[in-house]
Amino acid sequence: MQRRPGREPADRRAQERGALVHHGGTVTCGVWEATPYAERLDDYPVNEFAHVLSGKLAITPDDGLAQTFGPGEAYCMPKGFSGRFEVIETMRKS
Repeated sequence: MQRRPGREPADRRAQERGALVHHGGTVTCGVWEATPYAERLDDYPVNEFAHVLSGKLAITPDDGLAQTFGPGEAYCMPKGFSGRFEVIETMRKS
């Protein structure tokens, strides 16, 4: 899998994998997993809702404070989001 610009792997061996299902180009769903890394997101292209199954991540918008999410928690990242996305502990989300 190619790395997106702005990635700052916490470990040079950071890995990411996922199974995605596309429905008519309007909905993407599935399970995604990644080892610790951080990346800068600019003008995120979609609205994303995710449920954290395991691990921990932090999302820090340019104009706000970091929020952390762990197992059993969910987050929404709005289309147009700009900020930092960091996987703190190997995480899995759906």
